[in-house]
Amino acid sequence: MRARKLILKIILLVVITLILLGVKYPSSIYTSVYPAFRYMESYLTADGIKDYDKHRLGDFIIRSQIDYSDSIELVYDVAKRYSPSVFEFFNYERTSPVEIALFSTEQDLKELLGISQDLSALGAYSGGRLNLLRPQATDIDLDLSQDGNLIDNIFIHELVHLVLDDLAMGRYPLWFTEGSALYMEYLLVGYEWGVHLNLEEAYKIDDLTHRFSSLDEQMAYRQSFLLVKNLIEGFGRESYLDLLDELGGGAGFTPAIFSIYGLEKEGLQGLIHE
Repeated sequence: MRARKLILKIILLVVITLILLGVKYPSSIYTSVYPAFRYMESYLTADGIKDYDKHRLGDFIIRSQIDYSDSIELVYDVAKRYSPSVFEFFNYERTSPVEIALFSTEQDLKELLGISQDLSALGAYSGGRLNLLRPQATDIDLDLSQDGNLIDNIFIHELVHLVLDDLAMGRYPLWFTEGSALYMEYLLVGYEWGVHLNLEEAYKIDDLTHRFSSLDEQMAYRQSFLLVKNLIEGFGRESYLDLLDELGGGAGFTPAIFSIYGLEKEGLQGLIHE
């Protein structure tokens, strides 16, 4: 316990130091130290799954609280089916296994990741790891009829968060990563978030960028999906990948959007449409 407290104090000191350096050298410092931030996030949550069984299956490491063979095989099958398509879309080469943690209950998942118990969470990306509620732990209907299977959607969604985090080093607003994850669900399994919602008035880009979590979740996700969909389908996949390259190289999101697309806030605002 004392050793862990000492490590946490050291981590806190390092974080404070990096923040102070980041004020003076924001771009270069952020880009070089972001992997360390992600490692620390992974370390702080790893203790909660240290006693989980570990299963190496192909290019994946799946951890589970109990040897839930059915859940592990199901998730592995989904991972094998969709990972190549996600990686190909992003021109992403994975050099280490993708780590997946399966949780027995939604409460366990949310407690480990610090998610409010008032919110629903069937999966979440954190610290380089996909954290998923094991399929048999939910009484939610897994069949989305013509839209696909919920387990497929959750896996694709969280894997996209991991890929974007690796490629763009976290240099993007929440609407961009959520919209990108929803777009891949749309592309790979035909599921379109909020297709039946009535888009009466779009949120302002500033609201989506700075106040995303306080907005209506359904509408915020719908508009994020439309933004990314119209960026990719209106300007092309290559421009989207160029944007990720610029972000990964240290560019800020707003300058990178202008550099690649020639768009300022008003231009982005115009992309929020059906």
